[in-house]
Amino acid sequence: MLGPFEIVAEGRPVALTAHKPRMLLAMLVVPFAHDQPDNAQRVERLGISRTIPRRRYSAERAANELRRLLADPAYARRAESIGRHVREEDGVGRACDAIEALLRDWHRLPGCAIPSDSED
Repeated sequence: MLGPFEIVAEGRPVALTAHKPRMLLAMLVVPFAHDQPDNAQRVERLGISRTIPRRRYSAERAANELRRLLADPAYARRAESIGRHVREEDGVGRACDAIEALLRDWHRLPGCAIPSDSED
């Protein structure tokens, strides 16, 4: 559980944006593999993070980037704004509604008709 921090350093921005939207913070991202570089670019474009490529990581660089995040309140303001938007949109509820509608009406989709019992 995250405490009352102003920023967080994380290699997996999705872990924070997907699972902690109520606590979305400005973040320092150090992506390592797979989809992490793409996700790092996405949160950086949102204006809520700074990124250090894995091969360029050093304690000194991380400290400098953390200082930049703390010195510029725009990162925290933007993270709070996006977090508020995520909380208000009820993504889980909307996804459940869409799935229920699909299951309710699946037989109307092309190629999903209920087979007839009669043999012609």
